[in-house]
Order: sequence, then structure tokens, then C-alpha cells
Amino acid sequence: MPSRRLRRALLAMAGLFSLGLLGWVAAVWWLEHRFLAAPAQSHIDTFMAQRGVPGFSAAAAKHGAIIWSQAFGYADLERKIPAAPAIRFRVHSVSKCLTAAALALLHQEGRLDLDVPIRRYVPSFPEKSHPITARQLASHRAGIRGYRDDSESINTRHYPTATASLEKFQHDPLLFEPDTDSFYSSYGYVLLSAAIEGATADTFPDHMRRRIFERLGMHSTAEVGAREESAGYDDVTPYSTDGSRVLSPFNDYSNKWAGGGFSSTAEDLVLFGSAHFEGSFLKRETVRLFWTPRTPRWSPVGVAMDWMVLRDWRLRKMVFHFGAGSGGTSLLLLYPDQGTAIALLANLGHAKFSEQLVLGVARQFLPGGPTFFPEGLAAIAAAAWALYFWRRRFHPYSVRTSPASSGRENTDSSSNSPT
Repeated sequence: MPSRRLRRALLAMAGLFSLGLLGWVAAVWWLEHRFLAAPAQSHIDTFMAQRGVPGFSAAAAKHGAIIWSQAFGYADLERKIPAAPAIRFRVHSVSKCLTAAALALLHQEGRLDLDVPIRRYVPSFPEKSHPITARQLASHRAGIRGYRDDSESINTRHYPTATASLEKFQHDPLLFEPDTDSFYSSYGYVLLSAAIEGATADTFPDHMRRRIFERLGMHSTAEVGAREESAGYDDVTPYSTDGSRVLSPFNDYSNKWAGGGFSSTAEDLVLFGSAHFEGSFLKRETVRLFWTPRTPRWSPVGVAMDWMVLRDWRLRKMVFHFGAGSGGTSLLLLYPDQGTAIALLANLGHAKFSEQLVLGVARQFLPGGPTFFPEGLAAIAAAAWALYFWRRRFHPYSVRTSPASSGRENTDSSSNSPT
């Protein structure tokens, strides 16, 4: 049997090894997410050059901690203002995810019923051929129309409340009986925001600021035009008739705050996305409800309330939403099982984020992406250190010896035995 001194030496070596392994894993993690983001940067640089994007911002978070954030190009070409992580970009339809979070929170608190007629909360909304509900509106199955053309998305009139902005579409008939079909509608989310005003007695922007943005530390998120933000550019009709890059036209987003009227940073968006993972902001059953697709099972992309759900080529669950409009393009992509959130923002309208760009960036921050160490090594190191500590504190190698043993060894053994 090995001597006590040898056993102690082996135990000390095991402890040092596990500590060293943990330190190495921590150093490699830092190197990967600070310096090995180079492949993600390369994908973004290539995309910006191909599409003529003036400015870009991106961020990634893992289990609620931002592990990468970087900006590229210019926030304002004319004034040569560089893009920066703190500069806000228009997120367009990713605004619907922010609105869905407010709706989910009110549902969770019992203050807004998803399945009663929406006129309970917005009595001024005209009665339609069929009653419509918040659940149907949130999943684009209520039959509310969308924009008739690109020019309708440009608005120059300011509305003080979401309820006041309903005049744009409230007298139009439903496209179909609710829940018999689906049609993507930003106006449906405007009606939802009016319901939030009715359920809370707040204006919609004030409610979002108080209940969502301040609570989640999203200090750079607000309705478009509220604070300093990136300039917007367009190269598609009707904003640019010849395909050249031009400044976006003036647009007052008060007619569609909930459906596409917020601006934010990539860092704020990944914090928002990460808040859906841990259960302290929204309960897990609430998140599950809002992430359950309401489209037919055979649909390649499931549309929930308002998130879209898909599996990637490794069958990992993706929950995401794109945004595109005058002056900006956005993506918020979540991998719930991996605790990973990724946000991409550009100040070019309808920039058409490619699959190569999106998955090329995401791959760097997911298991199975480029890495210095085998998957699971961090867990092995942590387990080794836990075992070392447990053996030292609760399960000593030595036992009480017989009276024939030396007094010193017997004393040491007695003092190390659990009481």
C-alpha cells in the first residue's frame, strides 16, 4: 500500500493538474471569443463588400454574458462617423419580438387574456366579421392586412399613442376568418400594442421602457428617433430607383412602434434574447407557449408568437426573427439548448442577410464550431477539481489505524476522519 506521503503527493498533483486544466480552459475560452472571432469578422467583411453595407454591428452572448461585440464600417458615411457597439440601429421587425415579450409578461401576470376578443382591451376598434384574439394577432393568424406596398411603410404623421395609429387600417375587412390561414402583418402587432395600452393604461413606448428595457438593462433601446442612432441607407425601390445607395427618407415610426419601430444595439438584443433562457424574466412555461409554432406541422419554418422556429443542419433548435425595412436590416438568433444568442444589425435597408453570413457567424460560438479544445473538456476539468475537493474534505484516503501503527500516523488519521 502506498505510503501516506506518496498518497498526499499524488493527491496534490491531481489538484494542481485540475486547477491548471481549468486555467487553461479559461484562457482558451478567452482567446477563442476575443481573437478567434476572426472567422465571424471575415464573414461580415465579405458580406459588407458584396452588398455595399455602410455599417454593421454584431454581438454574441452565452448564458447571459456577452462574449463578443464588434462594429464595422460607418454609422454615417457622409460625416465619416465610425460604427460602434453603442450606436443604435433600426431593428424593424425584430421589434415584434420585443412586443411579444411585453405581451407574454402581461399574460403571465394574468393582466391580458390571449383568447378573449381583442375589443375587450381596444373597444374603439371596429367590430369585424369574426372576433379576433391576441393569440391570433401574435401568430399572424388574425386576418389583419399588411402593407399594400413599400411606400405605405413610410409615414410622416406622428401619433401620440398606438391606439391613435389604428386609423391606418382599422376599417379594412379581414383577409380571412381567423385561424384558417396566416398572413404576416405588422399592423396586427400595432393592434396588439393598442391592447397593451388598454390593459395597462400606459402609452406603449412608456410601457416597453418601464417593463422590458429598464428591467433587462437594455439602456440603448428605444423607439426610432428617440436618441442618437446610425444613419439609414437604402438601395432598393421606391427609395432608390436606380439601385444606388441613398439616404433613407424621413419616416415617423409612431404608426408601427410594435411592428417595426424600435432601434437598438446588438448588445442589447443578445441580452434580451438571453433573458428567455433562465426563467427569471419569463417563466419557462410562458416561453414554451410563445415559442410553440401555430403553423401546420409540415411547415419548414414554424411561426409561433411572433418568433420563428427551425432546426439547423445539426438538428439544433433555432428561434429567430429577421427585420428589414428602410434604413436597416436585423437578425436576432437564439439557440436555446446551447444558451447562445446572436444579433446582427446593418444600416442598409433590405440588405438580405445570407445563409452563409448568418450560419458562418453563428458557427463560431456554438459547440462543434472551430475550437482549440475538445468539446466537454471544461466539464471534465470542473469535475476533476470537484472530486479533488470532495476527497480532501469529506472522504480522506487514510483510515484509523491499529494501535500498532505509529502515534503520528494514528493522530493524523484521527484528525482527518469525518466527525
